[in-house]
Amino acid sequence: MYFKGDPVIPVDSVGGTLVPPALQADTVLHEDPQDIADAGFQGPYRTMEFDFILKTQLTVP
Repeated sequence: MYFKGDPVIPVDSVGGTLVPPALQADTVLHEDPQDIADAGFQGPYRTMEFDFILKTQLTVP
């Protein structure tokens, strides 16, 4: 997974090309002290949502 703004993206490649923006997930920065404490962290953190689609093959008996 790649995250927008990740400093590694310019030096990482997929199949010899840079990672396209469509494969870079948006993140949300959490800086609220109560939110940080509730999540069990000691400082700001980021979250993201990512949908995984799993294809299966249906076999009919």
